[in-house]
Amino acid sequence: TFLHSCGYIADILDDLIEAGLDVIQMDQQENMGLEFLGERFGGRITFWCPVDIQSTMARGNVDEIRAYCRRMVEALGRPGGGFPAQTGRYRRSENRRRRPLQERLWPYPP
Repeated sequence: TFLHSCGYIADILDDLIEAGLDVIQMDQQENMGLEFLGERFGGRITFWCPVDIQSTMARGNVDEIRAYCRRMVEALGRPGGGFPAQTGRYRRSENRRRRPLQERLWPYPP
């Protein structure tokens, strides 16, 4: 099963996984923390996420976006769950910010 959620859902994510959730799509991971999400839920669910749309993607420069991509893969990607990167949901005006995400993740690792 697949679920999109905006906002903070860490308190209910264990219950959702137990109920059978396979994939969580979240655009705002930083309100929970990438490392926290990976440590607590990694390997039990697949994270399908873009770079955080309210922080790094909205205000980050190219180097910050690249660094965030690396953090996403390291924090969220693991066997038993995983992290297929999401890059296609940005407005045309955000294409300059999407390119570093694509460059960093394909191929990974650099």
